[in-house]
Amino acid sequence: MFVLPRSCVQIARELGIPEARIRIAAPKETFEVKNVRIQPLRAIHGNRKFAVYEQANLEDCGYVITIGGRTFLQPGDSVLLEDQLFLKHVDVLFFSPTEHNTYIDRSVILINELQPNYILPQHRDTYVETPLNSFWTHGYAREVQLLLAKSLQERYRILQPGERLLIQ
Repeated sequence: MFVLPRSCVQIARELGIPEARIRIAAPKETFEVKNVRIQPLRAIHGNRKFAVYEQANLEDCGYVITIGGRTFLQPGDSVLLEDQLFLKHVDVLFFSPTEHNTYIDRSVILINELQPNYILPQHRDTYVETPLNSFWTHGYAREVQLLLAKSLQERYRILQPGERLLIQ
């Protein structure tokens, strides 16, 4: 199954994904797929200098995924939003500490608020950085880690490409 916001459906079709395998997600419309609970949250894309992207799509999604009794938050490419802060329980947090997402200070706020068991920075170390693209390619994973309390630093993992982490 491919769970994606309406803005990605045309691309999925162009890639040949069968209609029966596409599930459109909309913010605040929770559903289940094969015993996996999916709670789409609004994701609002940021831009340079911490501004919201002028063409941000209000139907884009991040996701709270519950599977096997564990809850995962993948907020998507999004600035910090109230919906993320007010979640009651998150076992695993994926977050994007880039200028156009939650950057450093907002990432720390989110982590401190949610107190997840596993903290995994993403959106980093996958592109060649240049002066023209650094606002979206440079991840501040280590800077965020240094600002956390020791107990949260112990839950923080900067995974390398291909590395696996067993969630218990």
